[in-house]
Amino acid sequence: MKKSLFLSMCIAMMFSSVHAGTVKVYAAASLNNAVTEISRIYQAQHPQTKIISVFGASSALAKQIEAGASSDLYFSADQDWMNYLVHKKLINSSSVHPILLNQLVAISPK
Repeated sequence: MKKSLFLSMCIAMMFSSVHAGTVKVYAAASLNNAVTEISRIYQAQHPQTKIISVFGASSALAKQIEAGASSDLYFSADQDWMNYLVHKKLINSSSVHPILLNQLVAISPK
């Protein structure tokens, strides 16, 4: 819930300058549920803006951007792929902001 709320606030801030048109979001597959729900809510409040979400592996999305695919927002699950796009000068380093963190937890019986 915290993750969805925080992501919602971040996307709202990023979309705040968009009043009409189409916004293309490239996001890691692990964000599918959160981005889809946030997009649905945003579009209900701003029907003049269409959000197109593309989900996949961070590496695959980064390679698509490198190949010329257009994206307004890119949410990577891997900092290295974000750095890769910055190094290739496809993303301005001043526009990179870590907003979410993941943690792997292993659970086993006693």
